[in-house]
Amino acid sequence: MIKYVTKVLSTIKIIDNSLVVYLCAISVKTIKNKEYPKTR
Repeated sequence: MIKYVTKVLSTIKIIDNSLVVYLCAISVKTIKNKEYPKTR
């Protein structure tokens, strides 16, 4: 039972990390678009 909980938690952690990276990429993209609107 404990192993299962640990596995679920680690999976959530991985998902959370990729979500953070994804959000960072989106925010960087929007900042770049705001700074350089002519390049689009």
